[in-house]
Amino acid sequence: MRPERSTWAEIDLSAIKHNIGVVRQLVGTGVEIMAVVKADAYGHGSAAVARTAVESGVDRLGVATLTEAIELREAGVRFPIQILGCSLPEQADDIVRYNIVQTVSNEEIVRALSRAAARATKTARVHIKVDTGMGRVGVAEHELPQFVRRVSEYESVRIEGLMTHFPCADEASDDFTPSQIERFRLLAGDESVKRYNVLLHAANSAAIVRYPESYFNLVRPGLMLYGAVTLSDCPVRPLLKPALSLKSRIVQIRSMSSGEAVSYGRTYVTPKDTVVAAIPIGYADGFSRMLSNKAQVLVNGKRVPVVGRVCMDQCLVDIADAGEVRLGDIVTLIGADGGELIRAEEVAAWAGTIPHEVLCTIGKRVQRIYVS
Repeated sequence: MRPERSTWAEIDLSAIKHNIGVVRQLVGTGVEIMAVVKADAYGHGSAAVARTAVESGVDRLGVATLTEAIELREAGVRFPIQILGCSLPEQADDIVRYNIVQTVSNEEIVRALSRAAARATKTARVHIKVDTGMGRVGVAEHELPQFVRRVSEYESVRIEGLMTHFPCADEASDDFTPSQIERFRLLAGDESVKRYNVLLHAANSAAIVRYPESYFNLVRPGLMLYGAVTLSDCPVRPLLKPALSLKSRIVQIRSMSSGEAVSYGRTYVTPKDTVVAAIPIGYADGFSRMLSNKAQVLVNGKRVPVVGRVCMDQCLVDIADAGEVRLGDIVTLIGADGGELIRAEEVAAWAGTIPHEVLCTIGKRVQRIYVS
């Protein structure tokens, strides 16, 4: 498929299938896998990734919002989908209509789901979220038994799962997650929960790698499905295949003399005579302005520096050491060229952020092309 623009992303669906296989090897056959495809599958395209995940044997899909869930349904995905984020009571009818599982931590949404399900003569399925230390969304630990009891009393509502989330599992010096796991284990073992024989889930990608005791009977891999990890010296990284390559093409080549300034703010001045190329990708496409004068890209299989500030629609690279370069040559911003590889993790380090953000912010102007 020919890109419609001179900047595009190639998504290797076979890499995603491979990475799901890595997760399966880690967790074993007795644990369900929820493929997290929120944020347009971390920028990879939710519908295509969801279909690949289903074909690869995952047990359910996770999204952040009702809109994301409906988009998958309208794309023909007929598979268990859970909204991991909060929904409002006025969204209950659509949650029931589209047969979506809802995460709950307040009684208002449960009441609305009960009424919507009763009107539709259906059963609304919910997973209760308990806050064991994330400090974001969830039922307080001491309130969980009573909350479970109250939810269980609503007609047309079935408690299908209990879940929590880890804030520190990807921190190198993490000493908090083990205590969270134990507290969640105790909460799940309370008779108020145990009697419902629910799915128990807590493990994100980092916990899948580091804490086998966090698997319970369902895990929620996100970032690792796309071939990236946040952990330094991660033993699983060599097993994962990055699924996304971000590419562009050179649209201008210009010789510059020593002492000339480049781009907005004149933050880069050429230290010697050189050759600078323009490529049509900028911060509006997700190539962050924070990468100005920091990032590297690949041209002819060689690393060359981004020079000057990244603009909204363009950036500039010094190609003096890249050998013979022609107009239209491919530039790789994420991915492999020759023997070199730039991973999303490396781009994140240059930008002072995390690989999740690098992948999720690749914009809609960047055409996705699917390969296997």
